[in-house]
Amino acid sequence: MKLNGIRRECVFHKVDGFHVMENLSVDPMHEFLEGIYPHDLALIKHEYIYKKKKIFNLQELNDRVQGFNYGSNYNQNKPAEILPHQPKY
Repeated sequence: MKLNGIRRECVFHKVDGFHVMENLSVDPMHEFLEGIYPHDLALIKHEYIYKKKKIFNLQELNDRVQGFNYGSNYNQNKPAEILPHQPKY
């Protein structure tokens, strides 16, 4: 029994005009919101708060996030305070 690698042809190749290596689609929810955005935001935060650029500090960032007018429909969805010990990547 094989434990890794490609075992058989992709079932989606039976769909006319589709090949898994030619028709790459992006799911924004998974690719961005659950994937690259949190990672990139952590890198940006680290660069602008802790490294050379130091454009703002963590307290300023938290104050602006909490003070931002998200509108009445989204006020309950404000991001939580960012703590200094959170991952910096």
